[in-house]
Amino acid sequence: MSPLISRLLLIGLLVVGVVVAVRHFDTHRSVEAVCHVWDTNGLALHNQLAQSGTNASSDPLAALGNLTGAAGQVGGLMSQMAAVAPSDVEPDFQELATAFNQLQSSEGSGLSDPLAALGSAVVTGFSVQGATNAVNQFLATNCGIPGASSSSGG
Repeated sequence: MSPLISRLLLIGLLVVGVVVAVRHFDTHRSVEAVCHVWDTNGLALHNQLAQSGTNASSDPLAALGNLTGAAGQVGGLMSQMAAVAPSDVEPDFQELATAFNQLQSSEGSGLSDPLAALGSAVVTGFSVQGATNAVNQFLATNCGIPGASSSSGG
């Protein structure tokens, strides 16, 4: 075998090895990455919604405004977690993101046709029950309460 072919084979094997190693050790998609999003952005969203509830008696219009966008904010949080979730649970996060974003989109129709909006929300809730259970189980097992997981440091 010529030295050139040997070098090309060696370089090819090194490239393949690096690609395999990068894919194997890619921390972009990991339990820790999901827990980090949960501990930072999930905690911030939780605190914002809790504050809205606290302020409801003194500023009910502002509290209602904050809660009105909650479905879209939760959908955004689910999208962020889907982007870093391990491949086995990523579809569940994505399904919830889509469902919450659909709920956000239909909030306006709730004013003109509240029964249809309620019916749509109930149907959406039932249709994502499996994903909801999977995400709840994943978060409870791996992350816990936002801000309290051991992965909050990174």
